[in-house]
Amino acid sequence: MIIKTFGERLKKIRTLMGLTQKELSQKAGFSATNSSADVRIRQYESNRMLPKVDALKRLAQALDVDASALFTAEIQSKEELLHILFELEDEYNLKTEKDGSDFILRFSNLAEQDRQLQIYFDNWHREQLKYRKNLINKRDYDIWKGKFPSVTEVDKQAV
Repeated sequence: MIIKTFGERLKKIRTLMGLTQKELSQKAGFSATNSSADVRIRQYESNRMLPKVDALKRLAQALDVDASALFTAEIQSKEELLHILFELEDEYNLKTEKDGSDFILRFSNLAEQDRQLQIYFDNWHREQLKYRKNLINKRDYDIWKGKFPSVTEVDKQAV
């Protein structure tokens, strides 16, 4: 099961952006001395410390990602995953379908319920197709996901 702690997410995004711990610390303005510049980042990545709100904003800005990209739901079991999907069913009309041994999750009438979410899904689908068709590589796709929603194309008239 995928369990992503804050530290794991931070390390993934930092390495994706090609930064060392020291470079990220300096870019976020955490340390004036070179000898201790990476200590705070190392503590975050090892989950010994969690950043306060101000530090989180500075990290996100230094990484050029949305702060929400540094946190994900920590799904610790298959049963927990199913309960999240049950909530999505109730809140967003998620439907399941089956095609052979594949399960398909479908949000029905999403545009009628939540236009902004529809736009987000449209953008995600477009980027995912680029990745699946090898028009962009995994790194670029992951960077796009990290910068979401700031990279979302929004039809201002539709919202």
